[in-house]
Amino acid sequence: MVIPFTEKAVREHERPAAGEPPIVCGFTGHPNKKVTFYANKISLGYDKSHDGSRYKGTFGSSPTLPLSIYDKLHREKMLEIETGQVLRGQDLTVNELIDDHVLPEMLGRNRDIKGFKRRLTRIRKQFGKRKVRSLTHYEINKFLNEIAKECKGSTVNRYHSAMSRIFATAVRLGICSENPCKNILRRPESPARQRVLSDAEINHFIDKAVELDSFQALSLLVALFSGWRIGNVISITRDMLDPEFTVITFPETKNGNRYSVQLNGPTRQVLLKCAERSWNQFLFPSAIKDGHHIAYPRETYQIIREYMKEQTGIDKHWTIHDLRRTHSSRQLKLTGDIRLVQQTLFHSSTAVTERYCYHEDARLAEASEDTAQSLLGSHSESFMQQEAPDAA
Repeated sequence: MVIPFTEKAVREHERPAAGEPPIVCGFTGHPNKKVTFYANKISLGYDKSHDGSRYKGTFGSSPTLPLSIYDKLHREKMLEIETGQVLRGQDLTVNELIDDHVLPEMLGRNRDIKGFKRRLTRIRKQFGKRKVRSLTHYEINKFLNEIAKECKGSTVNRYHSAMSRIFATAVRLGICSENPCKNILRRPESPARQRVLSDAEINHFIDKAVELDSFQALSLLVALFSGWRIGNVISITRDMLDPEFTVITFPETKNGNRYSVQLNGPTRQVLLKCAERSWNQFLFPSAIKDGHHIAYPRETYQIIREYMKEQTGIDKHWTIHDLRRTHSSRQLKLTGDIRLVQQTLFHSSTAVTERYCYHEDARLAEASEDTAQSLLGSHSESFMQQEAPDAA
């Protein structure tokens, strides 16, 4: 069966019911192209015989993969098969795939991949010299189980995602027919942190940071006032700010996007002070490594945290990243606009933002009371006059 090589023909073609065999079609005037219709997806691939060998594979799914891109990938694959270059792809090692394809593509999308590179170190050590096509989901699952013995579930899942990204590239390039990570279960993760600083803690935090007045302490102040990640704060350079120090542009953030942000007053004041004191391109310069910015200010954070504990008596643990949660939760309380908070935090979606910001218990209780009262409507007065039953 053949169908026209159009998005409409693919989109409107019948699908098998769940549990029924897939429907495989070719395209009119496009030999070796194959489209396979499943109950829940449409796979675009190839099927070609050459010099006594048969080559089959997939490039991706429609409509995620446009037909124009599919056509380009197909032509490249046919050329590889006919010239014998496909054999080099089949012999590709994990290290070669990472260096030649995965990393260049990620860097080309302007993504912050520092965390991904850190995980690659362990992946390379375990599988780097192995041929991509030789790895099985059993071996990958065993590798992740070993990591799980020493790391929490969220960390294991990040390794899982890194491996899946590597093999997704291999599948797209036709090196593998399927991603061996897709049948591996993700690990359960700990509940999202909900620690935000109280008003008393914030007051003493600011007092101590101002008293210390070091680049490390000032970077923590900026993290609180702006809601930015501490990694973004300490790496701020002069050329990221406009001449008036009113707008800052982050050329690269964790989600790979570029952001320009209007500075609020307290953040601008701290950054101006740092710019006056800085001796290199960074606003938070390192006194140890020439031409670099400061490292994560963990020692200063410990000093401030101990001071806050002494002053408030609150010994509940908090981290530098909780300054970001504190900022976002306060902004949500003041504005009630989750989309605004999303933009402040440079998040790709509000689903991510919801894990960062929280309403205080008193605000939640007030909202619950207001909602219940509104539901009572005209019954409110008579209902509240009824004698409440004794508590058990």
